[in-house]
Amino acid sequence: MLEEHLGYVADRIRLERFRIGIAKVIRPGDHVADLGCGSGILGLLCLRAGGGRVYGVDSTAMIEVARETFLRAGLAE
Repeated sequence: MLEEHLGYVADRIRLERFRIGIAKVIRPGDHVADLGCGSGILGLLCLRAGGGRVYGVDSTAMIEVARETFLRAGLAE
């Protein structure tokens, strides 16, 4: 499972397209529900785009990776 997610975050073109799309729709202070959040990278992009809070939800062990992602970015609460 982790290997699959590492492939997602290693694709710089894909991530840049997501970043651009997220930046177009997120408004300052928005609350975001990231359902099936995996590693949490898209939620992190939402916060960097100005979102006020991200709620990451995942039914797999990847939720722990998402927690670590936000901790390391200094954005965990």
